[in-house]
Amino acid sequence: MSKTFIGNVKSVLSGDTLILTSPKNPNNERTLSLAYVTAPHLKREGDEPFAFQSREYLRDLVVGKPVQATVLYTIPTSGREFGTAQLQDGTNLPDELVKAGWLKVREDAGRKEESDEVLDRLETLRQLENKAKAEDKGLHVGVGGMERQDSGWYC
Repeated sequence: MSKTFIGNVKSVLSGDTLILTSPKNPNNERTLSLAYVTAPHLKREGDEPFAFQSREYLRDLVVGKPVQATVLYTIPTSGREFGTAQLQDGTNLPDELVKAGWLKVREDAGRKEESDEVLDRLETLRQLENKAKAEDKGLHVGVGGMERQDSGWYC
């Protein structure tokens, strides 16, 4: 069952995870990871290609703004919440980030789901991802910011 709430975006941990605060109590924080998608990871031992760009795109889009968040599912063992968020201007997350090429649809998304609503949602996200790939957007442009030329790799 979905749970919807309003939160202010305090910060962005990665291209797919927001830290939200309660409008009435800014000390009350919760983490929302965007459902069915994944961003390149920022790691101490070395970031994955495009991790910084993915996070910054989301950060520029949402930090300091209120969102309507909907929790679609929670991982029981960790309590981690996954869902969607919508800005006041109607911008939907994760759709906007998939469309811009900064998120990928998780390969395992939909394998356990039986709901037609979820399957339709995943189909929309996959169509947005395929369009971003076709247009070489975001992380689909190449490998680590390098483009392949006929004679080799160039920066």
